[in-house]
Amino acid sequence: MNPEPPPLPLADAVAPHESAGQTYGYAIGILMPTVILFIFSNLIIMPKLGQIWRDAGISTSAAWWLFESVCFFFDHGRWIICAVVILLLLLERYASWWPRRRKLIVLALTISINTLMLLGFTAATITVLAAAPTLAVRYHKKQMEKLEQGMQPKL
Repeated sequence: MNPEPPPLPLADAVAPHESAGQTYGYAIGILMPTVILFIFSNLIIMPKLGQIWRDAGISTSAAWWLFESVCFFFDHGRWIICAVVILLLLLERYASWWPRRRKLIVLALTISINTLMLLGFTAATITVLAAAPTLAVRYHKKQMEKLEQGMQPKL
């Protein structure tokens, strides 16, 4: 009277819900603003940040590690990204378990990259805030020297 239930699918026979192209397409779409911001930062923001720290004279201070930690990812980010891409290619080619776990791992990687960029920009902002008081004091001293010399200071 009780019909036999259908057999459960084997773990190796489970098909992925979306193709590799869809998964990577979503990840690339989510990461594009981050990549554009990363390129902009490497070309514009990080050199200016280094100049601010040098002008403030903080490059020899104990807080210099913060600037160096921000620069590490910006300097070596392309190599880290290349290593991740090579790892993903190897997993696609050789790992039999990869299709079942692809979406979860790529999502976690995408969130991690976005989080690292957000932390990097936060640290860059903190480094500017650390240099601001020193720059303000130096600017004020220069303006006072100009006043003493009888020159008109810039406002």
